[in-house]
Amino acid sequence: MIDAKQRARHLIADAKRKANIIANARKKFPTREALEDAILECQARVEQEQEAAATTSPATVAENHMSVFDKMNRLTSPAAAEDELRKLYPLRLILPTVGDLAEMIGLNQGHRERAMRELDMKTANSVQKEIE
Repeated sequence: MIDAKQRARHLIADAKRKANIIANARKKFPTREALEDAILECQARVEQEQEAAATTSPATVAENHMSVFDKMNRLTSPAAAEDELRKLYPLRLILPTVGDLAEMIGLNQGHRERAMRELDMKTANSVQKEIE
């Protein structure tokens, strides 16, 4: 049976894993639009790989002198690309759009200006770092 300490460790590890996924997604895709571009590219790759796999026959392999390994890679590529797509779709829920980012920057600029009027340079500098 799982005791309270083990459960807490498991929850903390799970939270860290999810935070890392979000941080890595935001680094790789700064906006949702960048993610959508990646999804479109991946979908096109899936279609190309599926067409290539469908047109690869034993005769084609013999004619082109493809190794068995090359044929296996070609057949597993659609599955790998589909797996990548499956991982990208949920990121739509957490990545901001350009409009979201513009709104956040506008709000942060207001906070920075307010801090500067109050001569709170520490807060103004930290908000400026968030904007950048």
